[in-house]
Amino acid sequence: MHMLVSKSPSAWICAVLFLLVAAAQAETLRVNCNSKKGLTHISQAINILQHAESPGSSTILVSGTCNENVVIQSLDNLTLTAQAGASINDSSEGNADVIDIGDSRRVSISGFTINGGANGVVCFGASLCRFSGNTVQGSANYGVVVNESQATFTGDTLQNNGGRGLSVIDHGTANAFGISVQGNGDGIVLNSGAYVVIGNSTIQNNQRFGILASNHSTVRCLPCTITNNSNDGVRLQKESEGAFDFGGNALTGNGGAGVTLLDLSFASFDPGDVITGNVGGTDVVCNPQFSATRGALTNIGGGKTNCTEP
Repeated sequence: MHMLVSKSPSAWICAVLFLLVAAAQAETLRVNCNSKKGLTHISQAINILQHAESPGSSTILVSGTCNENVVIQSLDNLTLTAQAGASINDSSEGNADVIDIGDSRRVSISGFTINGGANGVVCFGASLCRFSGNTVQGSANYGVVVNESQATFTGDTLQNNGGRGLSVIDHGTANAFGISVQGNGDGIVLNSGAYVVIGNSTIQNNQRFGILASNHSTVRCLPCTITNNSNDGVRLQKESEGAFDFGGNALTGNGGAGVTLLDLSFASFDPGDVITGNVGGTDVVCNPQFSATRGALTNIGGGKTNCTEP
C-alpha cells in the first residue's frame, strides 16, 4: 500500500496557516452571570474581544442574571446570545442605558430579557444592530433607540417603558417583523427622516400614540394591527408619510382617530385594510395644512373620514 504525500511543503504550511487564521477570526466566549468563577460579566467578555490582536467573528453565550450596563463600542460581527432565559438588568439606578451599541457593525442580540435603565438599548453611531426574540421592558425613557443607524427586529417585545417602545431618529432605519409593542408611553416614534417597515406586528395599549411619524419620516405597515392606544393609532405630521400596504392592516379601538394627518403629510391605503371603530369618531382625519390620502374613501373597511380625493 502506498501513501499519497504532497511533494510541496508549502501546501502543508498554507493549510496550517489557514486553520490558525480561522481560529483567530472566530471566537466563542461563555459568560455565567450566576457563577463566582470564570467570566461572570458580559463586559468582561467584551473587553477581551476589544483587546484581541485580530478580532473577527465572535459569539458570547450568556446564562444567568446579569446586573450590569453593557457598552459595545467599535466591534464588528459580534453575536450576543442568551441561554436558558438569561437577563440583563440595569445596575445604574436608571442613569445609564442597559446596552449601548456604538460605531459597530453586525451586532446581533437575541433571546434576552432586558430590564430598566435610562433606555433599554441604544444603537447609534452608524451601527448595524440585529435583535431577535428579546423582551425590552421597564426603562425610564425608551425601550430601544435607533439613532443614525440601521436595525432589524424579529419577534421582539418592547413593553412597559416610560417613554417610547421604539424610537427611530436622525435618518435611522428599522425593519421589524413579528414584534409586539405594548404598554409604553408611545408605541413607535419616528423623527427627522426616519424610515421604518413593520410587518405582522401588533402595537397596542400604549398610553399615547401607537405610531407617531414626524419631520419627513416614513412608516410602512404590511400589515400591522394597531389597537387600543389612548390617542391616535397613527399620527403623521410635518411632511411625513404612512403606507398601509397589501391590505390586512387593522386600526381599531384607538382613543383618537385610526390615522390622523397634519402638515403636508400623506397616507395610502390598500383594499382589505380595516380602519374603523376608533373612539375619536372619525377613523381617517385630514387636518390642515394640505394633508392628502389615496384610498381613504374606498379601502378602510367602511370607516369614517373627512378626507377628499380627486
